[in-house]
Amino acid sequence: MKRHYHWLGTPGFSVVWIPQGGDEGSVVVGGGGGKVKSGVVNRLIIAPFSWASNPVDNATAIHDTGDDVCLGLVPHPSLPGVICALLRRRVALLRVSEDATAVEELASFTGDFLEAEDESSLQSACWVSPRDLATGGEDGMVRLWRVGGVLEGG
Repeated sequence: MKRHYHWLGTPGFSVVWIPQGGDEGSVVVGGGGGKVKSGVVNRLIIAPFSWASNPVDNATAIHDTGDDVCLGLVPHPSLPGVICALLRRRVALLRVSEDATAVEELASFTGDFLEAEDESSLQSACWVSPRDLATGGEDGMVRLWRVGGVLEGG
């Protein structure tokens, strides 16, 4: 079994692989310090990866997520570079550029996540289909969105 390790400088709570053909692609790591002011920035880090050469090169893009730590990342099943990010109490559909140097936010959903004063409405699981998005939260709720129109225009 072949394996590599690389320090990206932030606690990672979620990772997704964006293939670019063969043994190459990009690793997207979501993490940070959370909502507390720990000095650790909440962000997504995108870094190219190749099994044939350097395991993980330096980050080519960093996407600041503000007060929202990224708790989960799920790749879209049919749109390369499109990922769903669970950002504490909101869900974002993001597109990583083909050269992995930029992140574009296609849409963001908050639903009723912000109604709870405590952390009970954190989203902890996500599923993405070509047209729909579902999340499961620590509050026991499953939330569903039809997002096909957002993605068809992007």
